[in-house]
Amino acid sequence: MASLLKITLFIGLNFCLNFVSAGDDHLGKSAAESLLVPKSYVLNEFPLINSLNRDVRIKSKADHYKEISKLIGSDAKVKSPEDEGFIDNNLNSEWQEFRHVVMQKLNEEIFNEWPKSKNNLTIQENYHNDSKDVQFSVIKFSIEKFIRFPLYLVHRKDVNLEDLDLVVLNILDENGWPEFVSTYGKIFPKAFGSNVDINTHEKESFESNQRMFQNQDWGMAYFSPRGVGAMAKMYGSLSKEEISKRYNLFDKSLEGMQVFDIIQSVNALRLIEGMKNVPLWMQSHDEMSANLLYASLYIKNLKRLDLHGLPESHNQGPAYIGIMNYIDLPQCLALVVERTRVVLYQPDADYNPFAKNVIEALNFNNKSLAVRKTLNFE
Repeated sequence: MASLLKITLFIGLNFCLNFVSAGDDHLGKSAAESLLVPKSYVLNEFPLINSLNRDVRIKSKADHYKEISKLIGSDAKVKSPEDEGFIDNNLNSEWQEFRHVVMQKLNEEIFNEWPKSKNNLTIQENYHNDSKDVQFSVIKFSIEKFIRFPLYLVHRKDVNLEDLDLVVLNILDENGWPEFVSTYGKIFPKAFGSNVDINTHEKESFESNQRMFQNQDWGMAYFSPRGVGAMAKMYGSLSKEEISKRYNLFDKSLEGMQVFDIIQSVNALRLIEGMKNVPLWMQSHDEMSANLLYASLYIKNLKRLDLHGLPESHNQGPAYIGIMNYIDLPQCLALVVERTRVVLYQPDADYNPFAKNVIEALNFNNKSLAVRKTLNFE
């Protein structure tokens, strides 16, 4: 699949006190330690799930059953399929409770700043044109008063939306937005506002996508949440750091609201006539891929997630206030692979093994998670 987005590691902002590390240069060691929160302490309440939170993957099913049997107080020697079934039932029951508790904490403690009304999303086509056999549309949608987000939809001119084999929704970050503009801006200048520089044109990028549309009945959609890309100026001249600090004053986070925006971009996409039943893939990069990971917990019928450079911990970002009281990114990934297929692209084709262990121990589809080496488009 052609990609408009380069892989660049984005180091998270450490403005939130919940994420101060003991090595912070701005605090003495004792002060920093006093601000640390227990890492994913909810896991401690679920010993069977916590046993999967290790540095290495489960390699021996027999050793796995032996360890779990000790934790539940049964005979350490698993002798029959019935013994294995008993252990599996205990593990599955605890996983369901773990999932319930985590989702409750996310709803009540982490993302409780989201607008409560769910029926006020409206869409309106703002631009529609074609060039070089490529159809380009801009759909504006509103989820809060006075805030209108643009959603960009691109596909081959002669294919109807309802006939698309799939649509890939790209969630753009600070690096992805200028690449998106440089690919399509000069071809469709009126689709972008006057404050967007469309003079830099990546001809090869456009032609690559053009070939993809010729060969596949695919659609590509693009969205940047608040504070990024098309929405970078919604807070005037404030920097990202300044915006984040203002949210923090009210125990909110910019990143948490970006998660909400991503969810609503999917709702808006599915409101477009012909798009309701088109299979949906989504992808993003670096810290924004973590926002997308959490958003996917609230998105139904999502076929696949491609996450490039997903951080291994919230210590790297993004900074949702209080998140490390409950889970870290490896646990969120495990929750997501139960719902949809996830493909990670990491520099060393490696990631924390927790999700893989959950897949193995709970007998999820072993194809629900793949970890591949970072793609290089240079």
